[in-house]
Order: sequence, then C-alpha cells, then structure tokens
Amino acid sequence: MVPQPAPEWQPVCKICERGTLVRKKVFRMSGPVVFIGFVFLIPSVLGIIASILLFFGVLSTGTSGSTRTKNEVALNMRKAGVPESIIADVLAGNADRSDSQIANQDRTILDAQEKVKSNLAIQVAAGERMLQAGIPNSIIRALSTEGRLSTPGIAGSSEMSEWLDGATPEQREMFQAAKVQFHEPPAESLHAVREMQQAQIPVDVIYDVRMSKDADVQAWMGARHEALQDAQNKLRDNKETSGFALFFGGGFAVAMGIASFVGGLLGWLLVMRKSVLQCSVCSAVVNAS
Repeated sequence: MVPQPAPEWQPVCKICERGTLVRKKVFRMSGPVVFIGFVFLIPSVLGIIASILLFFGVLSTGTSGSTRTKNEVALNMRKAGVPESIIADVLAGNADRSDSQIANQDRTILDAQEKVKSNLAIQVAAGERMLQAGIPNSIIRALSTEGRLSTPGIAGSSEMSEWLDGATPEQREMFQAAKVQFHEPPAESLHAVREMQQAQIPVDVIYDVRMSKDADVQAWMGARHEALQDAQNKLRDNKETSGFALFFGGGFAVAMGIASFVGGLLGWLLVMRKSVLQCSVCSAVVNAS
C-alpha cells in the first residue's frame, strides 16, 4: 500500500476554542480599495498592450511609406532616362554625388554636340565643294545619308553607278574622299560617343546627339533634371513626415506605455493577497507567520 501523507496539523482557535485555524489567501486591503485596484489594473494591462501595438504600428507605417515613396521616385527617374547609378545615389541620400554625375553628363553631352557640329560643318563644306565640281545634289545626298534609297530626291545605286561611269577623274577622286569622310566618322566623334557611353547616357540620346537632334536632347535633359529634382523633394518630404510621425506617434506610445505600467503597478499593489489563518467556526483571522 502506498502510505498516505500525514494530515496537516491545524491549531485550535484560542478565541472560541472550538474551531481550527485554516490557512487562506485574502486581500491585503479592504473591499473598496481592492475595487479601485482592479479599476487601475485592468485598463493598465490593456494600455500596455495598446502602446506596444501602436509603437510597432508607427514603425511599420513609416517603413512601408518610405519604401513606397522610393519605389515611386525610382520608377519616375527610370522613365526619364536617369542611369541606375544616379538612381541608387538619390535613394541613398547622396545628393552631392548624384548632382555631380548629372553635371558630368551635361558636360559630356555639350562636348559631344560641339564635336558633332564641327564634323557636320566639315561635311557641309565637302558637299559644297562637290556641288562646285558639278556632282549632282542627289548623289551627294545619297552619299551623306548612307544610301537610304527610300528617301525622295536621293539617287539609287543604279543611278550612282551610271553617274560614276560618266564622271571625270577629278569628280571620282572627290567622290571617294567624301565617301570616306561621310561614312567613317573622325576619331574625335568616336571618342565623344565612348565618353557618352561611359557617362551612362542612354543609347537613344547618343543617337540624337549624333544626328544633331538638339531639341530632343534638350527635352531629355530637362525631363531628367525635373525627375531628379522631384525625386529629391519627395524623399526629403517623406523623411520629414516619417520623422514627425515617429517622434509624435512613437513618443505618445511610449508615454502611454509608461503611464499604463505605473497605473498597473499601483493596481497590483492594491489587489495583492496575503496568507492568514482563519477559524472555521468564529471566522477569526490571525496573521500567518
């Protein structure tokens, strides 16, 4: 048989001398004070939970808003033809570095435009010399446009061959020299193209520069500057808004949490219990030692 534990010894009540003293847990304070303690304790616990949720909600809202703004401005800059390296600098807050890269692109484009204009002037002078030598305008245009035969007023390959058969030696020599000049860009033009590629200028913009489409190039430069400025303004405004939201929202959550903790601690002190010995007959209470 499993031995039964010995029953706990219960002292006899010295007041009525009939009942026994039983150990119980009772509130330390009176009933109204205990009620007030629960009034403090229950809302304080709910307040602590609400402050924690509010604090992390403010953090989450600020993070998601910042991410959404960055994605929006990055998309707008890509549409405007801003290189990825500049977009990365703008999103990282490196305004000085991104402005420096933009300025470098502008200088590269202006330098390339000057070289293209210089080369174009040389080709125009060559065309005028060919006209003076009696070479038909349609042959000159066919030569300068690299034989795009569908353009009206440009000689086809058969017409060009017939003209070469009847051309004078001087005209043929001038024609061959102009062909090399028109179809093989000078070294400085090739260098300008390489510089634009190194500056991460889009291919279509490089083509516009080479074709002397200054209006299209200026439109791209203006759209790029506008997109860059708009992105910097939006990121700055979002940073300030997020900072204010975090300061006030987070501060309010922390203050509410501290107040709830103090209220909960006070309530807990008011509803604490203590061990006593109570008579089973006369209900007399004796503090348990």
